[in-house]
Amino acid sequence: MYNTLQSKQQVKYLHIPEGATGYSYYTIFKSCLEKGGVTWVEVEDPYIRYNHQVHNFVRFCEMLVKHCLPMLKSISLLTGVGEVMK
Repeated sequence: MYNTLQSKQQVKYLHIPEGATGYSYYTIFKSCLEKGGVTWVEVEDPYIRYNHQVHNFVRFCEMLVKHCLPMLKSISLLTGVGEVMK
């Protein structure tokens, strides 16, 4: 997640232990969101195929809308082609 007007990107790592709870999308991404000016977000995840994965992406989008309006103009998802689910 980055603003196209910024000249440098920052990489940050957050270790979340297996089985841990209490990490909301806002908690994870707040350092990016608090700076303001988020105008677009691109998500690349080749494995969004199941209902729970789609629901998680929708929750992520809802958090972006809540914290990034009115600057946010676009959210896009690039995912892979998978097997047809029955």
